[in-house]
Amino acid sequence: MSLDLIELPDQKAATIAKHLLNCLNNHGFDDSYLKQNLVAFASDGAGVMLGVKSGVATILKEHYPDVIIWHCLIHRLELAVGDLVREVHGINHFQSFMDKLYSVYSRSPLNQKELSEWASQLEQQICKIGHVLGTRWGASSFRTGSAVWQNYEALCFHFEKAMKDETRSGSDRKTYEGLLKRLSSEQFLLDFALMYDTLHELGLLSECLQKRTTTIVYADKLIQWSIRSLHGLKEQPGTKTPEAQEAVEKGKFGEITLTSNNKIVSINYLQFPTNLINNLQHCLFTAKYLKGSQTSKPQSMYKSLLSEMYVLDKHNWPAEIPPNYGEVAYHLSVRGLSFLLPL
Repeated sequence: MSLDLIELPDQKAATIAKHLLNCLNNHGFDDSYLKQNLVAFASDGAGVMLGVKSGVATILKEHYPDVIIWHCLIHRLELAVGDLVREVHGINHFQSFMDKLYSVYSRSPLNQKELSEWASQLEQQICKIGHVLGTRWGASSFRTGSAVWQNYEALCFHFEKAMKDETRSGSDRKTYEGLLKRLSSEQFLLDFALMYDTLHELGLLSECLQKRTTTIVYADKLIQWSIRSLHGLKEQPGTKTPEAQEAVEKGKFGEITLTSNNKIVSINYLQFPTNLINNLQHCLFTAKYLKGSQTSKPQSMYKSLLSEMYVLDKHNWPAEIPPNYGEVAYHLSVRGLSFLLPL
């Protein structure tokens, strides 16, 4: 639930912090109340928000030393995937191709109409094609991958028609010819299947983390589950990879004849899941984004925060709660959160 919408004169950290506190004060949350009850501040990872020296979080930490500074888990997930694009050979080529598909259809109503006609003939549902692997929700990237997979034949047939269309310019026809060669290649199909299976897992994680009912404790369980699933993909391929491998053996995927294109830089199948798992563990299982904490042991701080939150999760409470339940945790570690604990 939103409290207010504030127009800022500039985007400096001091200005944001000043207007944020003024807004809270105007709604009855004065300084004395915030010192006792302000639990946490969460934002994306922009330097102006979480900068160690002069970010908004640092300013708030100076006023309220006990406040927990939290970098949005969804944003951390996107950064983990973004790092993967730079680390693993071949992913950037895959991303560039998918972005090219986006530009082809997003800027041309004619292309959208023609593709829709092909999809209708193939009894497929045409889906909106967007970007993948950018700094956006992982679920969005999966929806894009799913749209391309569902409309694979329609895309190939449309490119084949467009490259022979004399009403189009020579450069446009060459563009469609290049898109078709890549899309109908064995290398692209295998890479695409791997990305589909991976994006499916990341998309599920992203959607679950976005739910308002998701707690930090539950989010931690979700992340651990996703990492185990990604470990499983290293040993047992997902649903689309075997399908693509079978198509390559047959030389045909649906009605599309596959060809080998050695110019395509393929994704490293061994490095890809390993780096993704490492990035997730690094970005999600450490508290390095709890800036202003002045700690040299972010891992232990993250675990400490989880243990404090653990007692708040009713799923961890015993079936029959004794009269003194929660008192030990209260006396040992909970400070600003104490008003939430059963006493």
